[in-house]
Amino acid sequence: MSSLPKPSSFSQYWNLRKDIVFLNHGSFGANPKFITEKQKEYIDLLESEPVDFSVRQWYPLYYANKKALAEFIGTSEHNIYMVPNTTIGINHILHNINETKKQWLTTNHGYGACLHAFHKIGERKGNEIIKVNIPFPLHDESQILEVIQDGIGPRTSIAMIDYISSATGIIFPIKKIIELLQSKGIRVIVDAAHAPGMVDFVLDELGADYFVANCHKWICSPKGSAFVYVHPKNQKEFKPVFYSFYNDWDTDHEAHWSNQFIWEGTKDYSAYLCIKDALEYLPSLVSGGWDEIKKRNKSLALEGATLLAEKLEVDLPVPKSMLGNIVTIPLWDDKIPSTNFNYYTEVKNILYDQYKIEVPCFFFPQAPKQYFRISAQLYNSIEQYAYLADSLLKTRDKN
Repeated sequence: MSSLPKPSSFSQYWNLRKDIVFLNHGSFGANPKFITEKQKEYIDLLESEPVDFSVRQWYPLYYANKKALAEFIGTSEHNIYMVPNTTIGINHILHNINETKKQWLTTNHGYGACLHAFHKIGERKGNEIIKVNIPFPLHDESQILEVIQDGIGPRTSIAMIDYISSATGIIFPIKKIIELLQSKGIRVIVDAAHAPGMVDFVLDELGADYFVANCHKWICSPKGSAFVYVHPKNQKEFKPVFYSFYNDWDTDHEAHWSNQFIWEGTKDYSAYLCIKDALEYLPSLVSGGWDEIKKRNKSLALEGATLLAEKLEVDLPVPKSMLGNIVTIPLWDDKIPSTNFNYYTEVKNILYDQYKIEVPCFFFPQAPKQYFRISAQLYNSIEQYAYLADSLLKTRDKN
């Protein structure tokens, strides 16, 4: 194996292994060293005096982080609360929807864990699940709107739609979708796991009924930091999924609703406390702040994807105008697996074991049709995507 390509100069701020070409920021994110150290500081504060920290110090830190996040995403801090990840947030919302004999609508581009929850919880409540098939490859956003429109029935009451599809990398025209569905009286859950830190949006202007997103992906806060947004019109009926101590702070104030969700019992809340640090630290690495980060990452992802598509002699399956920091590219067919949970395709194994490349390869919409997906974060370089292209060509020629 030849020497590995160098990452960008920004890699000095991350702890990523130097013997791995890491092109998969999209799956779990990656903390900068500074954020890892900040989390350790909060853990040390907790462990140095657990009672004082948990009773006196924790809430002001939590609230400051929630307020900073709310300003970043464009809503009031009283409309959001923190959860460990998007999957848990989606579960919170679905358990709060009390209806039966309705139709719940989603798409085949949804994230597997959230689709599973949507099916299980919806069916257990006595509702019919409708999963519409959005084409892939895709020519333009009108195809998405048309398929969703055609999937709406007289009993459709809830829709769960991705903002950015994890599998296919498509940035959905989410505001148009929300307006379409709400015009039919349908409440909209937006799975926005990848949105904060990748695309520009003002949450209050989107008008979603429910919105869930991760902070550990493109904001680069620690794993275990995400949020749930509930539109004020839906908050009265929205309750905690499980109950801890009753929170009587601000009982007659707008802060009371979100306060009901802040304390789940004794656990390590340090990931929540690093969100503000991440929001402030990442833009300090570049001269143009978050705008420059978003532009850099999208530009690099598209440059890398174009290079790969040309080398592999394939077409990008989605117009570049509908793509951001993650891009999905077609591969040759692979074996049909006996199990799917945490399954690695043969190509994925070869890339990692022989070429030391961390990149996801997966089946979509089902085996044996295979794709791979690249991500771009500040620490990546175009040379890494060129190395991936050469490695894929060698793998294909051997097979």
